[in-house]
Amino acid sequence: MGLDLKACLRRYHERFRYDVTTIEKRFGGYREGCKWLTPEDVTWLLHGDNAPFGDYWPEPSEKILDRLSRKRLRLDLRSQDKQGKEDLVRAVLGIVHDIGVTSIILRFVYPEWFGVFSSPVHALLLVNRMSTLGLYLAYCDELIEYKKKFDLSSAAEAEMALTGLYEIMKTRGKTPGLRKEGLRRTSGSSGGALLTLFDPFLRSSASCNWHGFSLT
Repeated sequence: MGLDLKACLRRYHERFRYDVTTIEKRFGGYREGCKWLTPEDVTWLLHGDNAPFGDYWPEPSEKILDRLSRKRLRLDLRSQDKQGKEDLVRAVLGIVHDIGVTSIILRFVYPEWFGVFSSPVHALLLVNRMSTLGLYLAYCDELIEYKKKFDLSSAAEAEMALTGLYEIMKTRGKTPGLRKEGLRRTSGSSGGALLTLFDPFLRSSASCNWHGFSLT
């Protein structure tokens, strides 16, 4: 039976209750490059009252927040090609020094191109690169392919749906032993054992039959 990945979004929203649309509107203002990223917005995004991410990623240190304040980093995407995205990720990562926090920021500024970088989704995507920057860019490229394959609205929505899939699998005892419930910081090693439940990479599977798994 083929997988209805879009249906997994419901499980994501049941597990992580926060207002996605409000946060996207708040951070969408950075797209035009008319203002720079503030420490206050970063700490707001990681506060538990606003979103669940602070439970899994620590707030940047005072030193990093001070550097961010002094750097006056603008988040306008000068071009939508590979180099433009790479330059933007490199700029943010170069200041906050955490790919998880970098991905959370970019996910809400450009949901069409970026998703949150989490261990469960990384494991499902089975991507790996030598550098942290290259790994995250490849991860987002895969999310875009899943978005196309499953008629989702953005890379961010694909990441949310895959997180929802992980949550469903977890309740059915079909996941390997990740060390923490739900999202957690990525260790840098691929956890591709999750894909042994399914066909290899979905783009190469015309039928999209995920062996041994059904949402019903």
